[in-house]
Amino acid sequence: MDQQPWRNPRPAPSIPEICAKTPAPRALGWFWAWWPAMVWSGVIFTMSTDTFSAEQTKWFFEPILRWLIPGLAQSQYDLMHHVIRKCA
Repeated sequence: MDQQPWRNPRPAPSIPEICAKTPAPRALGWFWAWWPAMVWSGVIFTMSTDTFSAEQTKWFFEPILRWLIPGLAQSQYDLMHHVIRKCA
C-alpha cells in the first residue's frame, strides 16, 4: 500500500454529523444581526415614495433656505434643493 502522509485517513464527515455539531440559529441572534439593514431598507422605501418627492418637500426646505440666504435666486434654490434631496 502506498503511504501518503499528506492524506487524512479519516473520511469526510456526513451531513447528520455536521448538523449535530452545528447549533440551531436563534431568532434573537438573527434579529440582532439584521435589524440595522431592515431599518435602513424601511427608510429607503419610505423616502422613495411620493410623500418625499421634490414637490412635496419644497414647502419644508424653501422657507429655511430663504431665511438662511435671503438673496437666493430660484435657480440656485432649485440646485440646493436637488443636492439636499440627493444627499439625504
